[in-house]
Amino acid sequence: LAEMGVGNGLLMERYLETGEERLLKDYMDRIEGTAAWVQEEAEFWRWLWSYNQGQEEEQKIHVLGLDIEHVPALGLEGLAEILPQDKQVPKELREAMAAIANLEENSWHLLAEALEKSPAVCVSYFGDEIVWVRQVLENIRTAEAFYEKRDQDLGDTNSWQIREDAMMRNFIFFRSLYPEGKFFG
Repeated sequence: LAEMGVGNGLLMERYLETGEERLLKDYMDRIEGTAAWVQEEAEFWRWLWSYNQGQEEEQKIHVLGLDIEHVPALGLEGLAEILPQDKQVPKELREAMAAIANLEENSWHLLAEALEKSPAVCVSYFGDEIVWVRQVLENIRTAEAFYEKRDQDLGDTNSWQIREDAMMRNFIFFRSLYPEGKFFG
């Protein structure tokens, strides 16, 4: 379990699967200015990828992002990594999927709107990944609520409860997907 958003975790899990440096570079570029933006962060992910290469599949370490989407673009980028690449995009989703492919700032609103207006189309298109789509979208909504409340409260601890509740919901989500999983953070 990593202190990063669910979608961000999807991005880094894809990095661990593929070792594609562009994924790590995108991650590092987007966290610039945060406490995690240090050379040791990139070195850790490279080390973990290398470690996993010597492990049997059942022994590999996987990453799940437990936090809210502090950087929504990372969440969307992670989501884009698991979405269908070879399927015809239904007309109800074309605008949203194009916006996500271009990592447009408010593309998540378009996807949420499409999910609300055409749920059956979305379920058909996304297949099993629909649970991740819903979770990442909820995580982005929650991040917006957290930052809005935090800015209004000027440091009042009530805003932090939003984040804590979201992390608990995310953990419950992970446990439902991986009931036999062993988690550490």
